[in-house]
Amino acid sequence: MKNELAKVEFHNQEIIATIINGVPHVAMKPICENIGLQWQAQFNKIKRNIVLSSVISVMDTTGSDGKTYKMTMMPLDYLNGWLFGVDVSRVKHEIKDKVLEYQRECFKVLSEHFNPHGHIAHQPETLTPAQQRHIQTRVSYLVNKQVGTKFSSLWGQIKDKFKVGTYKDIPAARYPELCQFLNCEPEADHELDGEQVFLNDLRSYEGISLKKVLTSPKRERLFVVIEDGKLAQVKNLEGYSVVDAEGYRTVNKNMHTLQEQLKWLEGERGEDVFDKEISSLH
Repeated sequence: MKNELAKVEFHNQEIIATIINGVPHVAMKPICENIGLQWQAQFNKIKRNIVLSSVISVMDTTGSDGKTYKMTMMPLDYLNGWLFGVDVSRVKHEIKDKVLEYQRECFKVLSEHFNPHGHIAHQPETLTPAQQRHIQTRVSYLVNKQVGTKFSSLWGQIKDKFKVGTYKDIPAARYPELCQFLNCEPEADHELDGEQVFLNDLRSYEGISLKKVLTSPKRERLFVVIEDGKLAQVKNLEGYSVVDAEGYRTVNKNMHTLQEQLKWLEGERGEDVFDKEISSLH
């Protein structure tokens, strides 16, 4: 579905704007032309800026001639970052007043266009921490599995696909679409036992071997050894204790069982919680 473009009046000129993933964006080339700035020079300046270059996106538009053109869009929240980067003392005399006009008023006019009643625009909820961890793990898996695939390349594909500066800004509503793009199943939003979530993350390394330091939900730093897709060893870097994978699972299962049994004392659980036995470690 194409984004609907709006033409916002500003001092007898038009600014082209739209909503992308729930976020107001403005077309940069028309603003440059309105002010009298050379677009290509400004575009190169934006690309050299580490922040601005990470948030711009390109969308297809249809011109009056019926042809398709690429339009560079910038989130409204970053527009002033670019505008105030234009040094008034260095521009041509005939456009100085126009530069100042845009610096003083443009953001306010556009904000009022998107928020006519003065309300803060609703920003879509972005990926939850659990979803972010799932995506990080999946990307790591794909990079390790596919020879020649680089982290920067895959993250770049994700940003281009979803028109964001960072994957963390992807709306949570598009999480299933992101998983489909990475050829994996979405995970339920985990209100589960934290260690189980951690083990679920490890299972996403199926089919590969690696040694990796991970942080568990209990903030323990763990050195994990995975051999042929199977969790072979877990080393707690805080206490330097080493257990095999089965032992690690057993300990965490026992902790969960004990926590449930303690709830019986507080009247939150029935006596059936004692049906589960505490497993022994060998």
